[in-house]
Amino acid sequence: MEICRIGLMGPSRSRQGLGPFLARFAESSGGVVAACVGSCLDSSLAGAQTLGGLLGHEIRPYADLEAMIAGEVDRGTPLEALIIASPHATHEDALHRAAASGLHVLCDKPLIWGGVDLVGRTERVLAAFLQKGLCLQVNTQWPYTLPAYFRLFPGLAGTSIDRFACRFSPISVGAQQIPDALPHPLSLLQALSPSASSRLLDLRIELGDDASGTQTFAFTWPGDAGPVACEVSLEVHEELPRPAEYGIQGRIAHRQILLPAYELSFRGELPLVLDSGGPDSGEVSFEDPMASLVEDFLSLLRNGRTRKPDYSPLQRIRMLTQIQDAHKRLSET
Repeated sequence: MEICRIGLMGPSRSRQGLGPFLARFAESSGGVVAACVGSCLDSSLAGAQTLGGLLGHEIRPYADLEAMIAGEVDRGTPLEALIIASPHATHEDALHRAAASGLHVLCDKPLIWGGVDLVGRTERVLAAFLQKGLCLQVNTQWPYTLPAYFRLFPGLAGTSIDRFACRFSPISVGAQQIPDALPHPLSLLQALSPSASSRLLDLRIELGDDASGTQTFAFTWPGDAGPVACEVSLEVHEELPRPAEYGIQGRIAHRQILLPAYELSFRGELPLVLDSGGPDSGEVSFEDPMASLVEDFLSLLRNGRTRKPDYSPLQRIRMLTQIQDAHKRLSET
C-alpha cells in the first residue's frame, strides 16, 4: 500500500477538535485525506472547505459515515483507513462500522466512553478489529515524547522507576477531565513501567473548587518491575499554550511551545541537577508527538503490515472506570 486513502470523521476545530491536525500529519506521512464527515451535512461541507484550503486539494463531504464509506466505494476510490477525531460519544458506532467495512482506524482518546458495561463494550470493539486483522491505534501521543525526556535526563534511561508525577491542563472540569486528560499519564506509565494488572492501588482523589477546576489524583501504579507512586495534577487552563509537564524520580520536564511556529521542547526542572547527566542547556527540542504517532500508524499500513489490536486501551478503560467510580462517590459525599 503506497498511498493510504483516508476518511476523516470530525473535521472541525470547534473547542479542541484535533481533526485538522491529524489530517495534516496524515498527509505529511504519505496518506491522502479524501473525504470527511461532520456532525451533519452543513458541518461536513464547512469542514471540507477548511480542510481543502489547509491541504491544498478537494475533500469530499458526506452527510454521515456510512454514506462516506459507500460513496468512496461507488467512485472506485475506496477508503483504506479512518481517522476518528469526533467527540467520544460517537466513537463506538464508528469503530464497529469501520471494522465491518475493513478499515484500519486511528481513533482519538478515549477509545469509547460513557454508558454501562464500558469494559465489555471495549473488549467487543477490540475483538472486531482482531477478527478482521485490522490495525486500531488510539491517539495517546505522550509516550512518543519519552525519547526527548531521556535525552534531557540520560542518567534515567533504562533505570527502574518508583516515582512519577505530572501536570496537565485540560479545558474541561470535574468528571469530564477523567476521559479528557487522564489517558495521558496512564499511557506514559504503560510505556515506562508495563503492568499486567488493570487496577490502580491506593487511589486518592482531591477535588478542587469549581472556579479553578483543579483536581489531584494520587495512586500506586502496579508495575511488573515494582510499584510506582504517582501524583497527577489537573488544572484548567483556557489560554494557549497550556502548561504540561511530567517526570520520574523527581526530574520534571516542562513542555515549552514556541508560537506561532509551534516548536516543541522540554526544559528540565531548574536548577538543573548537574549529576543527572543532562545537557548543559537543560532543554531539548522534539517533533510534535502526534505527528510521530500518525507517522507510525501509516508506516504500518504503507508497508503492508498491521499490528494486532493494542490491548493497552482496554487496560486504560478499566483504570479510567475505576477512577470515575471513585470520583462519583467522592462528589456525592
